[in-house]
Amino acid sequence: MKKQELRQIIKEELKKILREGRYQNGSPILPVGKTDLKTGDNKILNIYKTWNNSYVNMFRKENGKIVGVVSAHKNTVEKNRKNLHAFYHDQTGRFIGDWTFIKEIPVKQINKYYKSLVLYTYK
Repeated sequence: MKKQELRQIIKEELKKILREGRYQNGSPILPVGKTDLKTGDNKILNIYKTWNNSYVNMFRKENGKIVGVVSAHKNTVEKNRKNLHAFYHDQTGRFIGDWTFIKEIPVKQINKYYKSLVLYTYK
Protein backbone atom coordinates (compact mmCIF):
# COMPACT_ATOMS: atom_id res chain seq x y z
CA MET A 1 0.00 0.00 0.00
CA LYS A 2 1.31 3.41 -0.95
CA LYS A 3 1.90 6.11 1.64
CA GLN A 4 -0.67 8.40 0.02
CA GLU A 5 -3.36 5.68 0.06
CA LEU A 6 -2.66 4.97 3.71
CA ARG A 7 -2.95 8.67 4.57
CA GLN A 8 -6.31 8.83 2.78
CA ILE A 9 -7.62 5.81 4.71
CA ILE A 10 -6.46 7.30 8.01
CA LYS A 11 -8.04 10.64 7.13
CA GLU A 12 -11.39 9.00 6.31
CA GLU A 13 -11.36 6.92 9.49
CA LEU A 14 -10.60 9.99 11.61
CA LYS A 15 -13.54 11.79 9.99
CA LYS A 16 -15.81 8.88 10.95
CA ILE A 17 -14.61 8.98 14.56
CA LEU A 18 -15.12 12.75 14.78
CA ARG A 19 -18.58 12.53 13.24
CA GLU A 20 -19.68 9.81 15.66
CA GLY A 21 -18.90 12.10 18.57
CA ARG A 22 -20.36 15.17 16.91
CA TYR A 23 -23.71 13.76 15.90
CA GLN A 24 -24.69 13.31 19.52
CA ASN A 25 -24.61 17.09 19.81
CA GLY A 26 -26.59 17.50 16.60
CA SER A 27 -30.27 17.57 15.79
CA PRO A 28 -32.33 14.45 15.09
CA ILE A 29 -34.22 14.67 11.80
CA LEU A 30 -36.25 12.35 9.57
CA PRO A 31 -36.21 12.46 5.77
CA VAL A 32 -39.55 13.32 4.18
CA GLY A 33 -38.27 13.16 0.60
CA LYS A 34 -38.42 15.23 -2.53
CA THR A 35 -41.43 17.52 -2.44
CA ASP A 36 -43.25 19.17 -5.35
CA LEU A 37 -43.74 22.67 -3.98
CA LYS A 38 -46.46 23.56 -6.48
CA THR A 39 -48.78 20.87 -5.09
CA GLY A 40 -47.07 20.27 -1.73
CA ASP A 41 -47.02 16.51 -2.34
CA ASN A 42 -44.30 13.98 -1.60
CA LYS A 43 -44.43 10.22 -0.96
CA ILE A 44 -45.53 10.68 2.65
CA LEU A 45 -47.76 13.75 2.98
CA ASN A 46 -48.87 17.10 1.63
CA ILE A 47 -46.85 19.83 3.34
CA TYR A 48 -49.49 22.52 2.78
CA LYS A 49 -52.16 20.42 4.52
CA THR A 50 -49.91 19.08 7.28
CA TRP A 51 -47.44 21.91 7.98
CA ASN A 52 -49.18 25.02 6.63
CA ASN A 53 -48.31 27.12 9.70
CA SER A 54 -44.76 25.80 9.98
CA TYR A 55 -41.36 27.05 8.83
CA VAL A 56 -38.64 25.62 6.60
CA ASN A 57 -35.05 26.08 7.72
CA MET A 58 -32.96 26.14 4.55
CA PHE A 59 -29.52 24.54 4.63
CA ARG A 60 -26.65 23.98 2.19
CA LYS A 61 -25.25 20.47 2.39
CA GLU A 62 -21.52 19.70 2.08
CA ASN A 63 -22.05 18.89 -1.63
CA GLY A 64 -23.66 22.30 -2.25
CA LYS A 65 -27.25 21.05 -2.59
CA ILE A 66 -30.00 22.98 -0.83
CA VAL A 67 -32.40 21.12 1.49
CA GLY A 68 -35.10 22.14 3.95
CA VAL A 69 -35.84 21.03 7.50
CA VAL A 70 -39.42 21.73 8.59
CA SER A 71 -40.14 23.06 12.06
CA ALA A 72 -43.42 23.93 13.78
CA HIS A 73 -41.68 26.85 15.48
CA LYS A 74 -40.12 30.03 14.19
CA ASN A 75 -36.42 30.69 14.85
CA THR A 76 -35.60 27.04 15.53
CA VAL A 77 -32.00 27.34 14.38
CA GLU A 78 -29.56 28.59 16.95
CA LYS A 79 -26.94 30.56 15.11
CA ASN A 80 -23.32 29.79 15.80
CA ARG A 81 -20.08 31.29 14.50
CA LYS A 82 -19.87 29.19 11.35
CA ASN A 83 -23.64 28.59 10.93
CA LEU A 84 -22.83 24.86 10.76
CA HIS A 85 -25.33 22.38 12.14
CA ALA A 86 -24.86 18.65 12.62
CA PHE A 87 -27.76 16.33 11.84
CA TYR A 88 -28.36 12.64 12.47
CA HIS A 89 -31.17 10.27 11.49
CA ASP A 90 -33.73 10.07 14.27
CA GLN A 91 -34.40 6.33 13.89
CA THR A 92 -31.04 4.89 12.86
CA GLY A 93 -28.72 7.34 14.62
CA ARG A 94 -26.71 7.60 11.39
CA PHE A 95 -24.83 10.86 10.90
CA ILE A 96 -26.44 12.75 8.01
CA GLY A 97 -24.16 15.74 7.72
CA ASP A 98 -22.92 19.14 8.79
CA TRP A 99 -25.01 21.69 6.94
CA THR A 100 -24.76 25.46 6.69
CA PHE A 101 -27.87 27.43 7.66
CA ILE A 102 -29.08 29.84 4.96
CA LYS A 103 -32.46 31.24 6.02
CA GLU A 104 -35.90 30.45 7.38
CA ILE A 105 -38.99 30.57 5.13
CA PRO A 106 -42.65 30.04 6.10
CA VAL A 107 -44.07 26.87 4.49
CA LYS A 108 -46.81 29.01 2.90
CA GLN A 109 -44.15 30.96 0.96
CA ILE A 110 -41.62 28.24 0.06
CA ASN A 111 -42.98 27.81 -3.49
CA LYS A 112 -42.01 31.42 -4.26
CA TYR A 113 -38.35 30.39 -3.95
CA TYR A 114 -38.19 26.76 -5.10
CA LYS A 115 -40.09 24.41 -7.44
CA SER A 116 -39.13 21.24 -5.59
CA LEU A 117 -37.01 20.48 -2.58
CA VAL A 118 -35.76 17.56 -0.53
CA LEU A 119 -37.29 18.01 2.92
CA TYR A 120 -36.61 16.65 6.38
CA THR A 121 -38.44 17.23 9.64
CA TYR A 122 -37.07 17.81 13.12
CA LYS A 123 -37.88 15.12 15.67
